[in-house]
Amino acid sequence: MITCDERIKVKDLARILVKAGSGGKGSVHFRHEKFAPKGGPDGGDGGKGGDVVLVADENVESLVEFNFRKRFEAKNGEQGYGKKMHGKDMPELVVRVPMGTVVWEIPPALADVDMRKREVFEKVLASRQMVMDMKENGQR
Repeated sequence: MITCDERIKVKDLARILVKAGSGGKGSVHFRHEKFAPKGGPDGGDGGKGGDVVLVADENVESLVEFNFRKRFEAKNGEQGYGKKMHGKDMPELVVRVPMGTVVWEIPPALADVDMRKREVFEKVLASRQMVMDMKENGQR
């Protein structure tokens, strides 16, 4: 059995882009029936876009996976149709991270800068905002 003091502490840093899916387009449609010439609107709503959810997982040990995959984009909702047919909602995209991961948001203006230069890296660190600290297994 390994106690907390005996564990090897690993520091990882990964910069990724996450984007939730957009909602689907609604349908502009009107009923067309023989005895109801202006039957009223019956267009369906667009489906809900998928969310991107980070989940702390005790089985994930490091952020090395994010060296190979840096973009996580959920799918967009489907469009609506006539006869009140609503578009399909998209499922959430689950991204598993190790317990103890701290998530920071970098301002969009600094998202694409090359952080290999020390002064640029320090500027990004100073302007970031903490979003969450994932300490418990299953935390979202």
